[in-house]
Amino acid sequence: MKHFVNRTNEMKLFRQMVIRDISQRILLIEAPAGYGKTNLLLQFERSVPENMKSAWVDLKSAQTGIPYIFSRIRRKLGEANFPRLATAVQQFLDGGIQVRENVQEGQDNLIQVLSVPDDSVRNFRLMTLQEAFFCDLCYFQRPILLILDTFNAAPESLAQWVGGGFLAEVADASNVFVVIAGQTIPRVSGEWTNCHHACRLTAILDPDEWYLYAKDAGFPFNRDQISMAVMIFEGWPAKIVETFEALVREQAQ
Repeated sequence: MKHFVNRTNEMKLFRQMVIRDISQRILLIEAPAGYGKTNLLLQFERSVPENMKSAWVDLKSAQTGIPYIFSRIRRKLGEANFPRLATAVQQFLDGGIQVRENVQEGQDNLIQVLSVPDDSVRNFRLMTLQEAFFCDLCYFQRPILLILDTFNAAPESLAQWVGGGFLAEVADASNVFVVIAGQTIPRVSGEWTNCHHACRLTAILDPDEWYLYAKDAGFPFNRDQISMAVMIFEGWPAKIVETFEALVREQAQ
């Protein structure tokens, strides 16, 4: 959707979080397909305070798993800001191989470090990299917002880590804020439950909200027509917008 249908409560909660009006720093957004999740995340990103740095990761692209998260966030926030992670990777690489500067090859280094058959070795390495990564984040001079989209599309091992060690570290990192969104969201863990708030996007059934949206988007429909669309599609945002757009195209022919 090009314009934004009102999600007042979610926007208020996000703003309260990033300006520290509330204690929670983890926001979980569960949303069925077509309910405006990505639009909401874009609104979040556009409304971050000026002193905050942000990085967006779409987990459906993270088919290499955990290394993709480290690599993507490091790229968005600046490679030079992660010296401890680079050192930890280097220490695990055999034969004194130098850490490559190229972004793709840098991700390959992380994959190499974590691609070992022994579970205990892999878990030890992951814990070491995780601690180094969050230590680097804590040294930033301003708060950090990490947005992880499409959680439901993450590989199983990545989803387990995000809901486990990753969010546990976030809970301990006072300058790090996280929004995770998807058709599913992480299961709550005792390690970070006191640091999180979860909400579910629901249908938008208020015709007045849709009338304001249609007016802003330039759709030439009156209140009765809009109310009918909202009733037919039971407030499903994607279906309503698709119908508006299709009707406009028909009228233009």
